[in-house]
Amino acid sequence: MGQPKHSLPFGDDECLLQRVLRTLQAVADPIAVVAADEQALPALPEDVVILRDERPNLGPLSGLATALTAMQARCEVLYASSCDVPFLQPSFVTGLFSRLGDSDMAIVRGEKHAHPLAAIYRTRIAPQLRTLLDANRLRPIFLLDECDAVIVTENEMREFDPNLQTLRNVNTPEQYTEALRLAGLTASEGSK
Repeated sequence: MGQPKHSLPFGDDECLLQRVLRTLQAVADPIAVVAADEQALPALPEDVVILRDERPNLGPLSGLATALTAMQARCEVLYASSCDVPFLQPSFVTGLFSRLGDSDMAIVRGEKHAHPLAAIYRTRIAPQLRTLLDANRLRPIFLLDECDAVIVTENEMREFDPNLQTLRNVNTPEQYTEALRLAGLTASEGSK
């Protein structure tokens, strides 16, 4: 991408991470961001909790373990998101939460794979994540073996996000350009 995805401009006054946080603020409180130890972050709202990944370079499972552990005293559940989902829908988050019940997690699964960074987790499962990390089982999907999970299909989530825009992430320059176009922004508004 030429620069960290979280800081890609998305309009005149915000980057991808700021856009995702702004969207989540409509349905989540508190909000935490997990970043690498030396990772620079853009200006974030004062009430956003900034956490530093306790076990760097181990992927999303480590960041998730950091968040679940740190946030246990502040909340019972959290929604995990990546920073590169410019079309995140608040209704997707609340709809997925409505499916959680008493389970440890609610995760969306498509035909090809699950979406661990579009999932609801109970903070009480932090020890299971640490166990997976200690065993070098670093794929978040391994949580399905360790926890009571509600699997929600992508098709079921269309009730809350008809075009599954929440699951549309930006991994390549072409996807970034297309996301800007879909948002009604020009390439110059994405390069400021």
